[in-house]
Amino acid sequence: MKNNKIKIGFVGAGFIGQLCHIINYIDNNKCEIIALADNKKKLGKLVASKYKIPKVYQNHKELLNNEKNIDAIIIVTKRSFTPDITLDCLNNNRSVFVEKPLALSYDKGIKLVTEAKKRKLIYKVGYNKIYDNGIQKAKKIFDNLILSKELGEIVFVRSHRFSGTGYCNQSGQVKTKEKEIKQKINSQFPKWLPKKFEKQYDSYLNLYCHNINLLRFFFNKNPKIDYVDFAKSNTQLVVFDFGNFKATLETKAYKDDVWDEEIEIFFEHGLLKIKTPPQQLVNVPAQITLFKRKSNTEIYKPNIKPSWSFKLQSDGFIKDLITKKISINSAEDSLNDLLLIENIWKKWI
Repeated sequence: MKNNKIKIGFVGAGFIGQLCHIINYIDNNKCEIIALADNKKKLGKLVASKYKIPKVYQNHKELLNNEKNIDAIIIVTKRSFTPDITLDCLNNNRSVFVEKPLALSYDKGIKLVTEAKKRKLIYKVGYNKIYDNGIQKAKKIFDNLILSKELGEIVFVRSHRFSGTGYCNQSGQVKTKEKEIKQKINSQFPKWLPKKFEKQYDSYLNLYCHNINLLRFFFNKNPKIDYVDFAKSNTQLVVFDFGNFKATLETKAYKDDVWDEEIEIFFEHGLLKIKTPPQQLVNVPAQITLFKRKSNTEIYKPNIKPSWSFKLQSDGFIKDLITKKISINSAEDSLNDLLLIENIWKKWI
């Protein structure tokens, strides 16, 4: 039976790699991690020992050259390294799961997606929020409201994230004091982006691609961009046009641990509100409030089964590999998020 398991190679053994990804694949009896690669040699060996991963390498190329029977590669590395590592894996005919965003530019993303499609590989991006049981439940409620017209038409949407780190004091990861081996890498940013904006663009892309992806997930549409304002106080406002209604995206990054994130979908006769938790908060799903403006006002708060989106996401990737079909979060679909964010920045600049 063991030989029938999906064989996984893992690239990246840092904090997120260990506590949000490796631990969840280890817990899935339909797969096994047979090799790990990390730039930090000592860290890689310690993590492999902790999770009983048989083989350890110092970079992804060593792993690809030596482990020919691996079915898929999980990549959780610095964003600037991710696209080139992904391309090497795809060129070696390995399916890939990569933490968001799949690339730092739309042009690079297209090249990666094209390579995966040419080779008929599973190429999936880590938008774990979509796997949250609360988000899935909210989507079903939303779809039913659209079909039934019970609350009328959508009149306005507000997406809000004024967040801190969201790391939730997770512990248990292996740490070392060793330094990374320096690696030369060409710029991964869009060619049109002025160099002085690269750091700010990188942060916005990493933090808020989740929110843009969720808007697209609910409305199944790529909106136009009406207005952009990136204020000096490090707050950002984007106004989208979805055709029949407008949507705002309000964002700000804090250095504390307070998490403030929600989506409000206003109808003619009610409101669907989804409050999303920090991703690292284990077994706490998004919370839903459905408010109906009737003669007798109704407020509905469904119970959501405790679950962790990272766990559900890893299980989903293994299922995709078994069925050879991507359910949600394909890299091809994620290109739309990259394009939207680039157009937001183009409009602002």
